[in-house]
Amino acid sequence: MTIAEPNGVEPSTSTQPVGVAIHSCPNLLQGVAQATNQLLTTEDDAIAINRALATLGQVTSVDRVYIFEIHPHPETGDPARSQRFEWARETVTAEIDNPLWQNLSYAACGVSHWYETLKVGHSFSALVRELSAAERQILEPPGVVSILVVPIPVHGKLWGFLGFDDCHSERRWSEDESAVLMTMAATIGSCIAQQQAEVALRESQLRLEKIAANVPGMIFQFLQRPDGSRSVLYASSGCRELYELEPEEIQANFQVLADLMHPDDLEAYEQSVAASAATGETWVWEGRMVTPSGKLKWIQCASRLERQPNGDLLWDGLVVDITDRKKAEEDLRASEGRLQSFFEATFEAVLIHDRGTILDVNCATEALYGYSRAELIGRSVLEITAPCSWDLIRSRVKSPSDLPIEAMGLKKDGTIFVGEVSAKDIVYQGHKARVVGMRDITARKQAEDALRQSEAKNRALLHAIPDLIFRFSRDGTYLDCQAENASDLVAPASGLIGKKLQDFVPAPVSQQFMEYMAKVLTTGVTETLEYQLPINNKLRYWEGRFAVCGNDEVLVIAREITERKRAEEERQLTVQRDRLLAQIALRIRQSLDLEQILQTTVTEVRQFLECDRVFFTHIDKHLRGEVCVESVSPKWGSVIEVLRGNPTYIKEIKALFESGNVQVISDVTQAGVSPLRAQYFAQYQVKACLAVPIIVSDKLFGNLVAHQCDRTRQWQPFEVELLRALSTQVAIAIQQAQLYQQVQALNTNLERQVEERTQQLKQKYTELQELNRLKDIFLYAVSHDLRTPVLGWLMVLKNLLNHEPSAVSCQPSASIDNGQQMIAVSRSVLERMVQSSDRQLRLINSLLEVHTSEVAGVALEREPLQIGELVQLLVEDMEPLLTKNQVTLVNQVPTNLPMINADSCQLRRVFENLLTNAFNHNPMGIQLILDAQVKKGMIYCTVTDNGVGMSQELCDRLFQLYFVAQDAKDSPQGHRPYTGLGLGLYLCRQIITAHGGEIGVKSRQRAGTTFWFSLPTTHKKVPAKGYGR
Repeated sequence: MTIAEPNGVEPSTSTQPVGVAIHSCPNLLQGVAQATNQLLTTEDDAIAINRALATLGQVTSVDRVYIFEIHPHPETGDPARSQRFEWARETVTAEIDNPLWQNLSYAACGVSHWYETLKVGHSFSALVRELSAAERQILEPPGVVSILVVPIPVHGKLWGFLGFDDCHSERRWSEDESAVLMTMAATIGSCIAQQQAEVALRESQLRLEKIAANVPGMIFQFLQRPDGSRSVLYASSGCRELYELEPEEIQANFQVLADLMHPDDLEAYEQSVAASAATGETWVWEGRMVTPSGKLKWIQCASRLERQPNGDLLWDGLVVDITDRKKAEEDLRASEGRLQSFFEATFEAVLIHDRGTILDVNCATEALYGYSRAELIGRSVLEITAPCSWDLIRSRVKSPSDLPIEAMGLKKDGTIFVGEVSAKDIVYQGHKARVVGMRDITARKQAEDALRQSEAKNRALLHAIPDLIFRFSRDGTYLDCQAENASDLVAPASGLIGKKLQDFVPAPVSQQFMEYMAKVLTTGVTETLEYQLPINNKLRYWEGRFAVCGNDEVLVIAREITERKRAEEERQLTVQRDRLLAQIALRIRQSLDLEQILQTTVTEVRQFLECDRVFFTHIDKHLRGEVCVESVSPKWGSVIEVLRGNPTYIKEIKALFESGNVQVISDVTQAGVSPLRAQYFAQYQVKACLAVPIIVSDKLFGNLVAHQCDRTRQWQPFEVELLRALSTQVAIAIQQAQLYQQVQALNTNLERQVEERTQQLKQKYTELQELNRLKDIFLYAVSHDLRTPVLGWLMVLKNLLNHEPSAVSCQPSASIDNGQQMIAVSRSVLERMVQSSDRQLRLINSLLEVHTSEVAGVALEREPLQIGELVQLLVEDMEPLLTKNQVTLVNQVPTNLPMINADSCQLRRVFENLLTNAFNHNPMGIQLILDAQVKKGMIYCTVTDNGVGMSQELCDRLFQLYFVAQDAKDSPQGHRPYTGLGLGLYLCRQIITAHGGEIGVKSRQRAGTTFWFSLPTTHKKVPAKGYGR
């Protein structure tokens, strides 16, 4: 069971049964068995542990195996560790003599959680790069890349740990490996416990020697009378430590001593005393006791019996504490149990014998010989040995040796086989014995014979092989070499023979060769090594097969696999590229967030290409450019601002890529780019560049660009194809996002149109209401203005009809032929009737003209005109009206203004309406100023009064059709009431607009009013009569 913890550490309880690990890592288990055998069969403990560590290092393929003891720090008392043993490969530096690894406090170096993990019996493993800074500070100096640490328990408590360092690869340890190595650590703990027990026993023996000299333990005299009463006549001072009792207490009352006996051992104690009393033999008893403080102790009593003349029995003896020895025996039994587990687990036939008599065998022995365990135990080893090897076996039994031998074995079915035998001395069930490992090497021997017989044939075959063939001695000396092509060799063949491998081959490769040659010479098993070797300044891949070809000689057949390796690399890169494209395509299908898609793309592309900078650019139709997103290494600057405010560079980029060209630059200094791009490359420290266009709807949208800033780079074809494919995917994403934006815009536009239509309906409704109101005003005005002259006519006519002729006129009346009488009418009455009729006619004509101007425009009869002359005539004609209204008029219009092409009648109407408007809407006695000026090809005319003025609301609506001053809410004080139809100013605007000018008003309440209009001084040639809008 693996428990994930912070900082990448993976602790493991390793509760998985060992049987599971056996099937998953047999080589490791076999190595553990071998290491255990070394621990158990080597007398010197230090040598045994060092050998075991070396074995573990070989089978685990790590670079360092070591043992640390955990102990209190000598100064602070905190948990600390010190290195006790170490095995290290030649390729790494041994740390056993490094003082920094001694008394290293866990708390001081920030790795207290290591201690806590080990303390609860868990192992842990980790990749160093995933650990915290404090942990890396410890592990990186010795070059550790990955680590496994398993606890070493002694007497059920954490004694230290067994560590494995890999300095060349990031290795993740499996639970099975952890479980097997924890078992190995437990075995080492057992050995350490046994060592401690042995030390304790030796110390106990020393104490016994001192006791013998200085009365150790408790020496006693015990008396038992014929009546069965008992007493202690003497107890030495050792009873204080042993029993926690004073000698006087024991001597005064034997029962206090008897009460300390363990209840389970009391019966055996009584039986041993009775047996000694009955037989007179020496009394020896071992048992347990519980001291007054509650401590459980094992004690051993030994005394000599003397029968007294009076029948008393007197024992003189010694009681010693054997608790430590019992614990050591218990640990030894546990260790033997673990040994038995390994004994059964190993694949090699193993038997244990004592001077030739078989004591135990494992399952592999049963399988090898065909006997059951019961049949083998108790037999002589000669019974399973062929007669031809009896003398050899007898001599080895008589004179044991650890050197392996070859002997002929005899199976139950009578089959004879060649066996390789190795043996060691061990302690088995408390007695010295020999453990023997037996391996059937019949097939190997037959193969060796066959190999020797076919040596000549094989050599002929070797000459026919096109591969490189080398023969090396154990120390790496070239003995022979053969090459079909001399160019495949690092040096001429004649120059290699007799020279060392290290003289021609780089150290890493030569070191691998030496390791593999040593391995095949040791195991006899062919090994295969893939390596790289530069030949003629070109790096090439080779596969070397190592095989034993003689005494301390190795044959190496090397075949070039450069093409295969490159194909594998390209295949792997293709798989990665396809996976990346598939991920981006899936992301595009699942997301409409274009910015997120682009950001993820540049990040993953930079990781895949292992380059320094990747970014997307966008150039719009107005030649505005920007860097949309980028992913850049922290060592290099951002290019996010490169396109902003740089239209010249954007034009160059667009011209370069809008036709779909891909730019591949391996070295910007040799690319022959423009000065502008060279400056750009230098500014952002670009050494190599790869850029592909992004074409959306057959137009250049932007670029996908990759930069290498730390070195020049030869871009590979698959990298170019990757960016091409990504640009296509990104174009799809952009089109998808644009379609989504269009749909969003369409929805927004529909909503806006609905809102506009609603506003239009509201406006139409408001206009309709306004038209109804204007209709009412118009009807009122028409009825009022038309009724006034009619009433005047009626009143005059009625007066004429109701009065006598004499009263009407002082002249005689005329007679008519038909008898009707004529009524005399005064001239003034007729003049008023004519004025009323003219006014009525003008109102009706104005209405008709408004209608005509709305439909077909104002009719203009253009002719060359001097505006100053027009104004002068108008002033003269309006003199009576000015006098009537007591108006002072100042004419400031110049007489030398440019000629204009205009309708003099219509312009006169404009001036008349503006002047009449001033008369009607101001109190009598105002001053009027007429003025005209030429500005920018236009004549600007103004009519200014010093009357009551008007509000801005009136100014804004004054030129609207049918608008009269009484419509406004805030008519100025002093303003005359006006009941016209609101047509005059509207017609003024229509006339001025038809002439191509503008009209307006400026006014403030109580500050006078200025009407202005403009007329062009030049005009296109038009017919003398026409219509203008």
